[in-house]
Amino acid sequence: LSSVSKINWKEYKKGIKLIFTYDEEIGFGGINELVDKKLKFPNFMIIGEPTYNEIINASKGLLEFKITFKGKSSHSSCPEEGINAIENCVDFIKKLKSYYKIIKKKTFNEKFATMNIGTISGGNSINIVPNKCELTVDFRTITKNQNNTIINKIRNLANSYNASVEVINNIKPFSTKNEKIVMSDFITEASFIDSKYRYILGVGPVNPHKANEYIELNSLIKLEKQYINIIKKEISK
Repeated sequence: LSSVSKINWKEYKKGIKLIFTYDEEIGFGGINELVDKKLKFPNFMIIGEPTYNEIINASKGLLEFKITFKGKSSHSSCPEEGINAIENCVDFIKKLKSYYKIIKKKTFNEKFATMNIGTISGGNSINIVPNKCELTVDFRTITKNQNNTIINKIRNLANSYNASVEVINNIKPFSTKNEKIVMSDFITEASFIDSKYRYILGVGPVNPHKANEYIELNSLIKLEKQYINIIKKEISK
């Protein structure tokens, strides 16, 4: 907003569009709402996520799963009469980690896919064999085909435990064509829009989801100048 306010718009015949979203962190509700309403996005877009002033033109994809294991309750003194959903979940995770070692070996532009076990929830009491356990897992993918491959693998693994699989998010990686790829590890709204030229550019350092997140004043000042220069260049064409 500071950059936009420092441009003398009377000198230019073209303008820009500012787009504000919400729910960017988990559900992407804001950008999905705009896409559903068929908002026309400019051909050239900048997404202001932290990059430490580096211009990023590609992003990993995102796969998020909720996997539900169903067991059978029994008294803890007779565990053989029940089916322990948590134990099945733990066994599933072991196999998942073995699979992760395989996909981690494949690289693209010096990047590799990542996996994170996010949450585990199950059981009601220490003296009851748990009849349900929920697991959430996220993958950050490097190629479009990798998303489908992982989905199929997760479903096949889950079938052997009679577990159900919900795909929470399935977002493919993207890259701006005909440019040297500089890929981010995280997801932004750039992955949802259809603009030909999509760039991620923001302040730094990049330290998300850590204690005492911060940005540097020098980075903010530099970013303001970067935005001004890019905007002026694009609206002068």
